[in-house]
Amino acid sequence: MWEFHEVLNSTFEVLKHIPLDSEAIRKCQNGTIRGPTAVKFLRNLDYYQGVLLICATLLTMTVTGYAFVQCLMVQANVSKSKRRSKLYFLISLFPVSMSFCLVGMISPRAAALSTSCGLFYFLVVFYIYITLVMNLVRRNPNDSQLCGVKARLNERGKRINMRVPPICCLIPCMPEPKVTTQRIQIIKLLVLQGPLIRSFVFFFEVCLTIELGREANIIIQYCEMVALLSTFSVVFGSHTFTRLVVHEIQSYQVVTIIRAISLALFSFSAQYPLLFQNVFLRLNLIRCGPVLSIPESARFICNFMVICQLFVLNLYFNSALKPEKNDIFDLAEASDAVPSEEDLSNYKQSLLLSLLTPIRKKKNLRFV
Repeated sequence: MWEFHEVLNSTFEVLKHIPLDSEAIRKCQNGTIRGPTAVKFLRNLDYYQGVLLICATLLTMTVTGYAFVQCLMVQANVSKSKRRSKLYFLISLFPVSMSFCLVGMISPRAAALSTSCGLFYFLVVFYIYITLVMNLVRRNPNDSQLCGVKARLNERGKRINMRVPPICCLIPCMPEPKVTTQRIQIIKLLVLQGPLIRSFVFFFEVCLTIELGREANIIIQYCEMVALLSTFSVVFGSHTFTRLVVHEIQSYQVVTIIRAISLALFSFSAQYPLLFQNVFLRLNLIRCGPVLSIPESARFICNFMVICQLFVLNLYFNSALKPEKNDIFDLAEASDAVPSEEDLSNYKQSLLLSLLTPIRKKKNLRFV
């Protein structure tokens, strides 16, 4: 029977032999500094890479086509133009993010920039989601957005509960302050700063990629770690506000929407640094391709996995945007409603009268 200190020492010995910068990664650079172009990569595909590219393209096209159908449904069943425009952004999130992953699979040079640009779109959608929820909470259209939200929440005696991810795991005893216009504005700014900071990070990463090529990957990883704090603030602000108003707009399926978007963001942003860089690359589980280095092959496989996960999350997201389940579709007819007994009896009586009424023959028309 092993004791605890023996298990701990054995674990440390195993960790010492795990390479932080694998020798295979340093050797497998395939002779270029900037990585292969998209044309060169497509001409030298492995068999498995071709299969993954075809599957990823089909999944992306399927989600894009269904998103177009959903936009037509929103156009026909939502009366308010502001809500329609915000729903268009939410619906387009999954096809756009999957398209960025597909671009990263086709063009290895642009894979990191494509991911950064996709994260920027994610954060923009989070901010649009907050403005949509504020529009749904506000009753009086003449009031300003913040004042309308504050008035409705104060009627119910609501308090701001900040025990939401990711803060709830770190600080379990967070206070619950009263709802004021300034505090709602702070929550809104927490979400707004995300796309602003991401835009600066994206510009910096573009400059690094142009100047350094493959050598910029390490610096880009540090930039992503700094931008991660900004992303946490966006998720915290979005979930805090959703938890604050969830009972007021429960019929709009906002909980399902924010869960789908948050899970999609985690899959899109955290999978490569957490799983591939810290596990697969350090254990040398991924080999290099004909023209790809090992990190580029890892990012290629990661992008395919993200596309598959976003496809599944898109199905979960679409379950919240059905006219029969979501009250935001105010023009949708209740075609699936079950008729009452009174309606059935009236229908039977009218049908019986129509059968018993004699059919009158039409007179022949005479033309002079």
